[in-house]
Amino acid sequence: MKHQRMAGTSQDNFGWSLEEQECYRVSMPEQDSFRLRQELVKALFGLHAKTDEDLSAISDQFGDEEHLVFNRALLPAAGVGEDSFFLNEYLGEGKTLLDFDTLYEYDYDDHCFQEQARKDEAPEYVMKPYRGALYHRWARLFIDGAFHYASLCMAAGYVYSNLDEFGQKKVSMLIPHRYVNAKDHGKREGKGTIFSQRLDAGGKEAQAEELQRRFWDYLSQRFDALLTEFLMVRPARLSMEATAARTIHTRISSLVTRRPYKLCAFGSSCGTAVPRRRSCGTGCSHQSW
Repeated sequence: MKHQRMAGTSQDNFGWSLEEQECYRVSMPEQDSFRLRQELVKALFGLHAKTDEDLSAISDQFGDEEHLVFNRALLPAAGVGEDSFFLNEYLGEGKTLLDFDTLYEYDYDDHCFQEQARKDEAPEYVMKPYRGALYHRWARLFIDGAFHYASLCMAAGYVYSNLDEFGQKKVSMLIPHRYVNAKDHGKREGKGTIFSQRLDAGGKEAQAEELQRRFWDYLSQRFDALLTEFLMVRPARLSMEATAARTIHTRISSLVTRRPYKLCAFGSSCGTAVPRRRSCGTGCSHQSW
């Protein structure tokens, strides 16, 4: 089977133009999508699936290597363009990747959707202007013929995520803690499943939560500043990452000496949780296949 030449499951697919093939890939009927995955599982692993539930059960048993083999074989039948680019994000009802000529157009559209969602949930919310919102969006593509997973991110978001990782490690050093499953974790709610965890800091939960809140407040301020800075300077100027890391190291150390005050678990810094444009339950856009 020559997976690089796979275009879809319709019998006359190869008689279509490239544009028609791509339109079919990004809006493939569920029945055709199932048949495609069904045949791939059989051809690649010798496994048989008669239903979507069977495919889900097989997927749950896969490790990273099996997922890699499967996703690499599937990509030519799902992606668009010469590199078979596939954005592993839910784009909203009636929209496909072909509706956007550039990554900027997708990012701007998603930013507007998110801001409107926040406004709808909290009418007093002041909508923010677009300064680049792309933050670790999952994608798959071929680069020089080799399959790759990709995480797409703005420069400010990239620096932010590294600062966040560094800061979380520092917080854990100052007050050792971990997250454990809460009582309602794993319970079904509608078509989805509740994911709920609580902080365990050996009796210092209040102090750990306060330190985290202050860290998140500071990190939020830095992210806002980074968005503005990268909007005004050339993208190549990424040397500030090391300086920012040193700054946040000093900042977190000083936070511990301040007098704590009572707030809710995550404080106001976490903001209002706005649902992403992704399907829920078994239709999560981040499922492997």
